[in-house]
Amino acid sequence: MGAIKLPIGLSNFEDIRKNNYYYVDKTYVISELIEEDAGTNSILFTRPRRFGKTTLQSMFCSFFDIRKDSRELFHGLKIMQEKKIVDEWMNKYPVIYLSLREIDGNSYEIAEGMLKREIGKIFKEYSFILEDELFADDRKSFSELMTSDSSAIDLMTSLALLSRLLHKHYGK
Repeated sequence: MGAIKLPIGLSNFEDIRKNNYYYVDKTYVISELIEEDAGTNSILFTRPRRFGKTTLQSMFCSFFDIRKDSRELFHGLKIMQEKKIVDEWMNKYPVIYLSLREIDGNSYEIAEGMLKREIGKIFKEYSFILEDELFADDRKSFSELMTSDSSAIDLMTSLALLSRLLHKHYGK
């Protein structure tokens, strides 16, 4: 019998599952989220440090993201027993995944710069949006956010902009 691989220092759900690390199945939270919180604008998960918030976020992203096919990733986990939820929700929605885990700094300017980089990475993931018909100011803001060359106002409104453009692109 081989040793159990513990995901020490890992928080990415896909990496944990693909590399056969030990994983405590928390996928039941997906069905709870859908059933209990449908219709709310936002949900806050508060947990102490090192309590799995990033892994939980990563799992949600893998489950809902329309750009993925996650059936194999979730094979054998509790959520797959919920056929109706899987059929209606799995990989059906655009997802914006932002973790603040890497944002740190001794000054506001450094932390803001790091946040700009994280937002820039997200916008690069969705660069195909630039192929859509966009208003000139949306195109300019999107491009600037991709290159981390954005204003403080663009940074503050970046997730709202991306949400609106993803809704327009996917119709969801």
